Amino acid sequence: MSSNNGKKKNTSLLHEAIPHIEELRKRLMYSAIALIAATIAAFSFSEYLINALTAFLLSGKNITLHFFDVSEPFTFRIKASFIAAVFGTIPFHIFHITRFILPALKKSEKRMIACVITAGTILFYTGASLSFMFALPQTIDIMLGFAPKNMTSSINANSFMSFISYFVFFGGIIFEMPVISFVLSKIGIIKKRTLYRKRKFALIAIWIIAAVITPPDVLSQTIAAIPMMLLYEISAFIAFICARE
Repeated sequence: MSSNNGKKKNTSLLHEAIPHIEELRKRLMYSAIALIAATIAAFSFSEYLINALTAFLLSGKNITLHFFDVSEPFTFRIKASFIAAVFGTIPFHIFHITRFILPALKKSEKRMIACVITAGTILFYTGASLSFMFALPQTIDIMLGFAPKNMTSSINANSFMSFISYFVFFGGIIFEMPVISFVLSKIGIIKKRTLYRKRKFALIAIWIIAAVITPPDVLSQTIAAIPMMLLYEISAFIAFICARE
């Protein structure tokens, strides 16, 4: 008898889960279609995108980008188009993730999630933009500075594009610290004073990162370190206000 009841319960749970699975499949399909369409659209002006990118980052530098395989020019264009599509469609993906999870939340939770997603999106694009505009050119200069003066840097174009995308993405993630701190404090992983207690270790890590990504002078390192320190202090304050005891 108990076995039959267990089977009925499992069947009932499966029937309840099917609409949610279908909804998730629909949202994922929308995101995939949007990403493919954006990649195709970006491919149509990828030459302009690549020329603008290389002009901004490599102008006046002793460096040339090369292809080492007959198929690499095509894969390079595809990669550049896909990366542009990913960064451009992030709000669309976030919208559908939100639409999927909102029905299961209370009204107060919906407001909190909306604020978290909005703030997270703005901070990500801010961090990615600042990384691309300021940190990335300096980092490239530093890396190329290690090359002997009588040599020309010859770099694989696909590797260069991957380096740019990882660097910019990492810059966006760094700016997510306040949002991550808020979420982790709300669910109890971060306590009120955790980040304040770890401040000295965080500051050491921040200055090491600043020293790595900037030229070897105090002013450049300070300019790079200050935003990261501010983000850490904001994160610590948010955790102190929002975290449980």
